[in-house]
Amino acid sequence: MRDFIVNHYPLDPGRVILGHAVHRPRRISLSEASRRLRIRQVRVRSLCAAAGIVVREDRASLGEGDFQDFLEYVGRFATYKETISYIGCGPSLWLRLREVCLISQSKMEKGTRRFLWSDVRGFTKPTEDLPLSRETARLRSFWKTCSQLNCTVVDVYEMIQSGLVMTAARSFGPTHFTALLMDPKEIRDHPVPGTPRDPHLTEAAIKLRPDGYTIHYLAKHGFLKIRKLRHPSSRNMRWYVDRHSLEQFLAKHITIGLLAKALNTVAGLPVNHLNKMQIEPVIAAFRISRIHDRDVVQARLAVPSDFGARFLWPLASEFFSDGLARKPPLDTRR
Repeated sequence: MRDFIVNHYPLDPGRVILGHAVHRPRRISLSEASRRLRIRQVRVRSLCAAAGIVVREDRASLGEGDFQDFLEYVGRFATYKETISYIGCGPSLWLRLREVCLISQSKMEKGTRRFLWSDVRGFTKPTEDLPLSRETARLRSFWKTCSQLNCTVVDVYEMIQSGLVMTAARSFGPTHFTALLMDPKEIRDHPVPGTPRDPHLTEAAIKLRPDGYTIHYLAKHGFLKIRKLRHPSSRNMRWYVDRHSLEQFLAKHITIGLLAKALNTVAGLPVNHLNKMQIEPVIAAFRISRIHDRDVVQARLAVPSDFGARFLWPLASEFFSDGLARKPPLDTRR
């Protein structure tokens, strides 16, 4: 009888059953598990389901083996405070690390994502394996190097994770990734990770023939995508235009500057010509260069189908049948 009670009912340690105290209960109630972990009982059931532990509705308790498996599953995950304390960074830097996916979350239970301790320890593993040293005239601290070279923390740490920094060392103390020491000269000689391949905003403005204000206006209203990236040589943050969005924009729209380039004339003449033909711009605002629908301009002015869809526009005056285009300048170098 005593073994049946001990094996099937959750008991408190020290409880006397039939004259003998139970020092090690064989079943743990869900309320006791909730009290030990300081979480709600509903979440205990949810975590048990995520860990693959079956809890019967008529028996709100866990066996000793199931409870150990439950504790092992919960122990795999680190809370937000535990993670930033172990890594040694603040909330703003932590958000930046998550944005670039240097460390990602895993599913803990339905509707909850946490960080695995294995991923957190793996993130700081490159720092733990470095030799110990002190800050010298050649080896500078992590923060001083980033400030001196105008680099982000993410850029420098990605170089160290990739094994590109041969002079990297670790200062005495906690194994935080910010305890790194390195030679700024070596960091400067390495190219910036993720060197932008998209055109610079100034370059895109030259090709589209509006100004930078118009580019930002188009990006604000969803016609273009722009983002700030670090320049490979100066390491300063600059605006770049997404090449794919620029090609899509050129396939549907045409600027007055492109028409003027095609006509080898100033922008005022195409504007007057379009006004006389009552061709209204699709994008027009204060301080914004006029932008027209490419299909409309193509249909009214006999523009070839590939007009404005590339970065190079080899347009000739015969594309326009109204005689508006000027003749190309004479070559006098003979």
